[in-house]
Amino acid sequence: MYWLVFTSRSTTTSVLIQYMKVPKILIVEDDPQILDLTCEAFKRSGLEIIEATSGLDGFEKFRLNMADIDILLTDIDCACGSSFDGLALAKEVKKYIDAHSLQVSIFFMSGGRTYSDEELSRYSQFPLVKKPFIPRQL
Repeated sequence: MYWLVFTSRSTTTSVLIQYMKVPKILIVEDDPQILDLTCEAFKRSGLEIIEATSGLDGFEKFRLNMADIDILLTDIDCACGSSFDGLALAKEVKKYIDAHSLQVSIFFMSGGRTYSDEELSRYSQFPLVKKPFIPRQL
């Protein structure tokens, strides 16, 4: 049995998730250093990782592995020149989760940009982890 705790620095909210198998996490981040750091932190904990470098890349990897993915951790601003950023990714993944009765938890991470309450309210069911973070926070 595995337990993961996600804690947001911007709020006092923590999310505790229990898994009966080793969780597989899809991490979507366009900054290579942050992607490496984040993936390494989860790998050291013995978790399985799928990496993606943009929203489109993340969506394709989600579609190919959706039956195995337990958690999506995506940067909100991971568009890499397209309009398919982390918000769009979460919206599309949520459609697949609902259509296929999947058990996938979605988390956002963000560091640079400030989002309006209106922007974030559309996805308020997804916790936000503020960057920079230390691996222990994940």
